Amino acid sequence: MSKRHKIFLFFSLLVLGGSLRAQNSKVFFTGLGRALVTHDALDGNVLKNDTATPNRGTEGYALFDMGVNFQPYDYLRAKAIIRLKSKFGSFYGQGASVEFRQVLIEGILAKKIKYAIGDIDVMMTPYTVFNSVDSSNAFEADVFKIRREVVYYENFNVGNNWRVQGAKASTAMLVKGTPARIKFDLFGSRTRATNYSTLPDRFLVGASANAQIVQGLRFGVHYTRFFELVKQTTGQTSTYGNDVLTGSLALEKSTRTFLFRVKGEMGTSYFQRSITVDTSLSVHDYFVDARAEIELKPAKLKWYGGYREVGAQFYSPAAQTLRIDMTRAPAIFSNIQNNLVVRDQLLYDRTTQEALYNQTLLPTLMFYLPQYGNALPYGDATPNRKGFVTGLTAGGTDQVVNASARLDLLTEIIGEGTASLRHFQLLRAGTFLNLHKAFHFERLLVLSLGGKLENTSRVAPAHVSLQTRQADLGLTVETIRNLDIIAGYKSLFSDGNEYLATRNALNQIVDFSLFQIDNLQQTLSGGIRYRFSNKSFFTVQANYTNNANHLDNDTQSYRFSQYFVMYTVGF
Repeated sequence: MSKRHKIFLFFSLLVLGGSLRAQNSKVFFTGLGRALVTHDALDGNVLKNDTATPNRGTEGYALFDMGVNFQPYDYLRAKAIIRLKSKFGSFYGQGASVEFRQVLIEGILAKKIKYAIGDIDVMMTPYTVFNSVDSSNAFEADVFKIRREVVYYENFNVGNNWRVQGAKASTAMLVKGTPARIKFDLFGSRTRATNYSTLPDRFLVGASANAQIVQGLRFGVHYTRFFELVKQTTGQTSTYGNDVLTGSLALEKSTRTFLFRVKGEMGTSYFQRSITVDTSLSVHDYFVDARAEIELKPAKLKWYGGYREVGAQFYSPAAQTLRIDMTRAPAIFSNIQNNLVVRDQLLYDRTTQEALYNQTLLPTLMFYLPQYGNALPYGDATPNRKGFVTGLTAGGTDQVVNASARLDLLTEIIGEGTASLRHFQLLRAGTFLNLHKAFHFERLLVLSLGGKLENTSRVAPAHVSLQTRQADLGLTVETIRNLDIIAGYKSLFSDGNEYLATRNALNQIVDFSLFQIDNLQQTLSGGIRYRFSNKSFFTVQANYTNNANHLDNDTQSYRFSQYFVMYTVGF
């Protein structure tokens, strides 16, 4: 569709929506507008004897997402979100775009079955369909959270959902004569379109049944299949299918003071792929995840502990696909050293750059960078891991203290490239201190602290020793009403070595490469934010990042600054 036709359609929907609304039809609008400008500057050792790499740059855009919601009946609603976007620096519409961000039809059939068709969000369990978070800390400063929320919005990262195109439905029923209630969910989506030559359509389908038998007893069955159509194209020589079947169980007992809960999930996967007659693989594997929880209700304090074991060939693409594509170069100063060297991804890039994020489910395990997560790079569904987890949570978002800590002690199930096993220790902790609640201030005063400690080790012959330390500090101070001073600090120290696996299209490890690192990343950010409402605000920020690569001081050690201005309006 040409740009002219898209613009015509956009204004036609506006006119139609206004007309229907004038006729008292059930039409309502939602929307988000954003204007964003960044100015970047590069400095440091990386620019020595460099005459080609740009060291300054200004980028920005303005966009408006308009949602038209039409509900002619109680059992039917149609929704379309249309985006108008214009890059700064363009003239007379050059660089402007019009596109559909979401099209969705949803409703209720026979007053029992809820359905949705179009651009849908899907999530099941951490081992079936689950979009695991990246290497961010849950206790980030507001100054960083503002940037991350833009990145998540642009990549449809809503919780742990995956955005796909397809249809889903759900219904629930009571078992006559018993207190049991069963809920059924199913969905189907196409995640890749055929090229009518060599690539077939790729689909993801899933179904689950969750039952509450009596008060405090629940169980569920969950199934997904990720597959390609067979013999769809004349040039197609491959077949692919990946099935995952799991069962879950939860028991809980509640008193006035305590809540006791035992829960778990276990299941199996079956991976089958054939590239040619002589290149094929069929494997199946298992996982088990069980834990117990005790909650002290008056103190809002909870402890949990458990055991998890995920087989070395347990494959579940919709739970293991990474949110960030770690092979992509940063959009800002992508190439350095006379444009001959690709700049490495930094923690600050992963916080602020939407182009690094991945929206496509993939059939094989993706490449990952161990400094951003080596123990659980694919979330809880990371294959070839077993061990114990324990943790504490305290308080809540409405309390003075909102804190948590989690410790994972893991090992490999089988060695990779050697009989020796790697051992992992991962500690994540953080807190929000709502000091304004503690001192009964009318205006916000919030201190945030977060951190991650991770160690990986393996004895000779292929010795591994890798340590990472990540810290997050943040402060929000409301001065006059709705005007906040926001500041934050991030650091990531990584030191040691690891061996990175190279996998083929059959998910098999075919090679290893030595990875060595001695790196310190630091970012200091500060600015102001004025809140017009919960969805609308204006912010100005200054960010300073220093990357000290002690193994490659000349080509990967540098400093860059970024000045950031953004105005967001939501309704």
